[in-house]
Amino acid sequence: MIGRTYPRRHQMPWQRAVVTALLLLGLTACGGNLAAEDPLTPIPTRIDPKTIEPLPLIQMWQVTPPEPADDEEDLPVPKVPGAVGDLHAYVARGDELLAFELDAGRPAWSLTLGAEAVAPLLGTPTGVAVATATAWLLVDSQGRLQGTLPLGSAPLAAVGLGSDIVQVDGSSVRRLRLHPPEQAGEIWSHGLDGAATVALAPGAGMAVITTVGGDAVAVDLDSGRRTWQAQEPRVRAIRAAVSDSHAIVVGEDSRLHALRLRDGKRSWTSKDIGVQVEAAPAILGGIVWVGGLDSALHGYQPGGSHLFRLPMPGRVFVDLVTWGRWVIVSPQYGPWSTVRAPLQRNGPADPGQPRAVNLASNADLEVRPAVGAAGVLTTDANGVIRMFAPTDSPVEQAGEQR
Repeated sequence: MIGRTYPRRHQMPWQRAVVTALLLLGLTACGGNLAAEDPLTPIPTRIDPKTIEPLPLIQMWQVTPPEPADDEEDLPVPKVPGAVGDLHAYVARGDELLAFELDAGRPAWSLTLGAEAVAPLLGTPTGVAVATATAWLLVDSQGRLQGTLPLGSAPLAAVGLGSDIVQVDGSSVRRLRLHPPEQAGEIWSHGLDGAATVALAPGAGMAVITTVGGDAVAVDLDSGRRTWQAQEPRVRAIRAAVSDSHAIVVGEDSRLHALRLRDGKRSWTSKDIGVQVEAAPAILGGIVWVGGLDSALHGYQPGGSHLFRLPMPGRVFVDLVTWGRWVIVSPQYGPWSTVRAPLQRNGPADPGQPRAVNLASNADLEVRPAVGAAGVLTTDANGVIRMFAPTDSPVEQAGEQR
């Protein structure tokens, strides 16, 4: 029945759909659009503009190691996390400390340390602190050695606490004063066999240590006295994630266990992840994130219920790191990703969808990224150094490789 028209009340369903689409297009053309494209999704998606965020980080620059001559050995690859300071990004490569300008990655200076760095570089109010097997070296932002703090044994892990650091060295946990250099020295030391990792809970005034023997131990930050020691559950020597009230540790069963900071008692245990966990978890936005050897990132809510499983391009061996509202995940073979919890939830049955944004590099990553106010510093297993900064950073993108 060609040419036949229907009264509006008798329009066929397909005709109503066409009319609706035309009306929506007309509203869009007239500026009445109430949706926008989400830049964080691989396929443009029309969503409520109130839920849109800009990309969290963009690569500002990268530094590629020079190719060695035929008679030269390859340059050593950084083995410990670097540091992001106020003026420079710092990387330890072999027995050298390298400083790069934050804006474009130009080399600022280098300093021969005399030995390899054995612990993460730590920013200080005036520069950076580097731990070797025998001492902490205090270097200012101009590359000048300000002082040294001799050590009896090499630190396995260390975290900054203002002008101080808290470190573990296998047989003890120690708090050291590094700044100002003329006052450098030990504040307290507490013997602890097998001490392997350390995380700080400044709000509770304690440090949480995991040992190779399977214990979780808390010590008071002011005095160094042991606050509690949890021998159940048995934990792996993986750095704990700390909230205002709990330390989240990885058990020998590869489940997450929440220990109360006030007494070390277990509050909850997560559902079975089903795979081995090798990297430290992270807490952000009320969600506990942990990576597994199943090439996925898992999200748990307090109480242990499983919320999310995000496939990753490789197994997660490197500790998770938080930056702003995002968790940085460094799967084997890359690319590195930033993940954020959903902006809104629709109830227990629909927790929303996390957002994942890939950064760059398909190379292995063996050390966790360094995080600072200026952005995130990463180092490939092949020695390439990259600096990522917020998209609203005043620093202009250099866009060149060195």
